[in-house]
Amino acid sequence: KLGDPPRLRKKSGDREFLVSLLSKSGVAYTTCTKQRPCKITIYISEHDFEHYGHIISKKSANRFGKHYERQIKFEMYRFISIREAFGVSLKDAIFSFQQHFGFGEDVWNYEAIKKDYYRNACRKQIDFKAIENALLRMVKDNPKNKGV
Repeated sequence: KLGDPPRLRKKSGDREFLVSLLSKSGVAYTTCTKQRPCKITIYISEHDFEHYGHIISKKSANRFGKHYERQIKFEMYRFISIREAFGVSLKDAIFSFQQHFGFGEDVWNYEAIKKDYYRNACRKQIDFKAIENALLRMVKDNPKNKGV
């Protein structure tokens, strides 16, 4: 959750990525389609505007979209996998993801998320008992914990 509009300076490297896409001259990318709406608000500082420019080309717009699509999908895989590992049903985990990140059915619907998750997410079972035993051994074997 970076806000609406997103505040990219909150995430490391996002501002640098954005200014790398800016140009002082050229043709701005303004072609909109049903699959790729171009209504997005990006605020940049006056310094960045004067130093780097304010035009984003078609190639840069595509790079921007792919970059953030990968980040959002990674967050989706992580968010859903953690909940699923703790016994939450996939359906409830997806609905929770949609609600938490503000993706309504009209933006990124349940079936599309489920399909992408099944295709690309790593879905390994986590053995929590083995993790607990390993942590207990580490604590027990640590010389600093002797006599505790």
